[in-house]
Amino acid sequence: MQATDVQMIADRWMLESRRLINWGSYEGYHEFRPSTDHKLPVTLLAGASESGKSTLVDAQISLLYPTGTPFNKASNSGRSERSDYTYLRGMVGVGSTETGDEPLYLRGRDENGAPQPVWGAIVDTYRNQTTGQVLSCAKFLYLMPGDGRGDVRRQYVVWGKPVDPRRMDQYRDAPFTPAQLKATYPDCLTFPSAEAFHTHIWSAMGLSEAACRLLHKIQSADAPSRLDDIFKQGVLGVPEALDLARTTVEDYERYDENFHAMDEKTRRMDTLRGIQQAYGEYAAARGKARAFEPVKPAVDGTVPAVLRDWALARMRGEVAVQLPADSAEQQNSEAEAKLLRRRTEDLHTRLDMIRGQMQG
Repeated sequence: MQATDVQMIADRWMLESRRLINWGSYEGYHEFRPSTDHKLPVTLLAGASESGKSTLVDAQISLLYPTGTPFNKASNSGRSERSDYTYLRGMVGVGSTETGDEPLYLRGRDENGAPQPVWGAIVDTYRNQTTGQVLSCAKFLYLMPGDGRGDVRRQYVVWGKPVDPRRMDQYRDAPFTPAQLKATYPDCLTFPSAEAFHTHIWSAMGLSEAACRLLHKIQSADAPSRLDDIFKQGVLGVPEALDLARTTVEDYERYDENFHAMDEKTRRMDTLRGIQQAYGEYAAARGKARAFEPVKPAVDGTVPAVLRDWALARMRGEVAVQLPADSAEQQNSEAEAKLLRRRTEDLHTRLDMIRGQMQG
């Protein structure tokens, strides 16, 4: 049997725990531990509407199932638009504002309404009932302040030990990196994409994409709620065109969301480019305006040290250049003065001789 084949061993891998951080209405850290009893490994999720049952199941869809698998539709008759983004920010409903209806979120803004980063995690820990092997698969989500639906950053981890996602809180100020994950969970495997992560984890657990889609269909709460729907689906059957139409609409909505995300990022890049150019012009003008600030005298008349040092250095340079010429001129002047003294002495001698002759 190949690793990619579905291995029909019903009790090989069992979910031991599911740990969530900031996922939907699960604020902060929560851990769900289903039954692992060998005789009756069954756990019943029960509770009032909006109590978090579907949210807990959707965590498995987001983590383990193929990309694009729709979330559970049990809540609000499938009208809620669920995604990693809405779950990470904790969407609780829609409120009316001056600009129209806007979603309401538990996370993503501080008490003053300013955007702030949000991170979350989904961690499933499985145990092999045959070998006792432990396998943890984790998905870490991160949103920078002001990020939109298409900006969710994802990192995937596989580790042979239970993963405690709370240990990543020390890095919450910036998007998580593979280096941080490997430092926190030594010898773990990290994956930048869901495709690479699923390829590895499905192979390790003996799953496949088809098996996951079948499991999702079994778990799906998209059941007919009206008698007409039951008759159409059970007696008349559902035309294939309807499924194709739904797929087309879902593809269009996904492509439309991606297009708007790309358009928003393009506008951001144009804005940032303008800011960068304006800042360059500002920096150049500022440099020209402050070019002479180092030599500007103080208000009290004190000469700046840099100006004093510059003046002294300039004077020392000028003196060093002029000193040889001045020394040569001094020597010439001394020689001329010495010659003149000799001539003066000769003249005095001759005058004395003439006076003697005149008196004699």
